[in-house]
Amino acid sequence: MKISYKRLEIYSILYIYLGVFIFIGGWIRLVISVACISIFLYFLYKRYFKEESSPDNVLIGKTIVFVIILGIFAWLIASGIGGFCRQAGDWHKHNAILNDLITYNWPVQYVLHDNEKAILSYYLLFYLFPALVGKVCGFRLAEIALLIQSAVGIFLIYLHICYFLKLNTGKKQIGVFVLLVIFGGNVLFGRWIYGFIHPEDLSASFHWFSNIVRIQYSSHIVLIRWVFPQCIIQWLVTLMILEKPYKVEDFAWIGIPVFMYSCFAFVGLVLFLLY
Repeated sequence: MKISYKRLEIYSILYIYLGVFIFIGGWIRLVISVACISIFLYFLYKRYFKEESSPDNVLIGKTIVFVIILGIFAWLIASGIGGFCRQAGDWHKHNAILNDLITYNWPVQYVLHDNEKAILSYYLLFYLFPALVGKVCGFRLAEIALLIQSAVGIFLIYLHICYFLKLNTGKKQIGVFVLLVIFGGNVLFGRWIYGFIHPEDLSASFHWFSNIVRIQYSSHIVLIRWVFPQCIIQWLVTLMILEKPYKVEDFAWIGIPVFMYSCFAFVGLVLFLLY
């Protein structure tokens, strides 16, 4: 199975901008939003769709693709996405945001007890497509849409890794997927050593290194289980920038939308580019 890099790049751009376009359409007046989206699409077409095709391809067997897709869905479902398995504590927030985006008109506003109004202000973009599905089909199908959207993002990330590393054998392609899932800092080993020095400082939570040393280096498993809306797009954009590190205009098109998905990740991405 041969996937051209040009096609992979276009699919990734559309995936990144899906939430952006829905946000513009749902939060800005119709006339202005249609004009903005049309201008965006025009410049995206000129920048990416009319650009000469790259001769590079991702070569991957159909059996490998099938195994990887099954692995992605198994990983995401086990992490709680889709509502099939037990969900981590952050899912109280994820489910509440998704429910309110489905239930209320956009932009979401609340009337408080003193008749004052408040708005839903958060990194909403990754929830917007599932919320659209939910407005038509209900909350349960919105959960399924969120699962599918997340799986598509992880699959695009996987393909970009295969392209960047020039992986051309089934063993390497399976191996890099396993590494993608289990990748993370060796925090447990560090906590174990630190525990011998200051056992009183260790907390029950593995989010923080200790009660005093307030640092985190979460694994991919933890990130997908807790904060997937703030990491999938960001991983994808980072890989696309690594593939073309010297094209500043690419950062303008694919890097700036990261700010709308997570300002913290955007700051890290900027520091990464400056380095």
